[in-house]
Amino acid sequence: SRTGGDSELLAELADLFCRESPGMLSALDRALENHDADALHTAAHTLKGAAGAIGATSVAALASQLETLGREGALCAAPGTRQELERALRAAITGLQAGRSATPVLDSRGAESGVPRASLRCTESLTK
Repeated sequence: SRTGGDSELLAELADLFCRESPGMLSALDRALENHDADALHTAAHTLKGAAGAIGATSVAALASQLETLGREGALCAAPGTRQELERALRAAITGLQAGRSATPVLDSRGAESGVPRASLRCTESLTK
């Protein structure tokens, strides 16, 4: 994460991530529904930054892929990546709710990463 070892800041960012990420996912969905590549790029960039700040590397990587697809206007490839992103986001939020770091989320093969866990908690859930 990008918190310089500040565990209180990391916990605050994790809580904010849990509260705000469902809305970020909704913004991605609206962009896809409206075939709006610029909105997809912006929404994915926002989610990528939020995920990166708390160390949710799988979420950040998938959001980065969507950001690139939006920048390139390649919306036809986005729905599959968006589904992978939702799975990674659910895993990250589940990890935060269980008091773990968001980092050990499922990667694209469905395996848990080996990154150490921190003591974070999240009280929000991803609903759709």
